[in-house]
Amino acid sequence: MTPSRSAGRSSLTLPVAIDANRVDATFENGALHLMPPKSEAVRPKRIKVRPAVTSGQ
Repeated sequence: MTPSRSAGRSSLTLPVAIDANRVDATFENGALHLMPPKSEAVRPKRIKVRPAVTSGQ
């Protein structure tokens, strides 16, 4: 038995914020593959840590 195809809508909730304008999606062999990039607001930030400078020692 072959599943029927019909036009419709589905939605899902993701656990993190994404940049909806940059989502990449492919539909192949009956499977939908979504590649949503995280938005800049939730990406981890890199912070440089420098050693403390001590004077007089």
